[in-house]
Amino acid sequence: MGKFDLMDIDPECIPLLETLRRIKGVQTHSSCCGHYVRPFVITFNCGIRGLNVIARSVNWNYYYPENPWELSIQGVDIDAMCGMYYLYVLQTKKPFKNEEDLLKNTIRLGEIIDYWNDSNAFGSKRRR
Repeated sequence: MGKFDLMDIDPECIPLLETLRRIKGVQTHSSCCGHYVRPFVITFNCGIRGLNVIARSVNWNYYYPENPWELSIQGVDIDAMCGMYYLYVLQTKKPFKNEEDLLKNTIRLGEIIDYWNDSNAFGSKRRR
């Protein structure tokens, strides 16, 4: 796993980027904390297991009174010869209100991702 160029990354994004990059096969591409005026966003690529971990973490709404996160896919058209490639987009539905809101929600999502990334979590622990 490569190191980040910290000059190009919003410091608020680093903990969640590090969490995502602990998932085997995840490659992050871009990020922005939104600066309280735009949604927090991270783009990445990964295999099916990584997508399963992240999608499960984002879409299980019982973790939040209101789940601020959503996961989507974005097609990037290179040209007619090369076709398209796809990026996954993890972002908030709206900008965070303040630093406390940002930290609370990014830390919580990181904890959930770490839980589902644990190899023992799939199949052995089920919601009852």
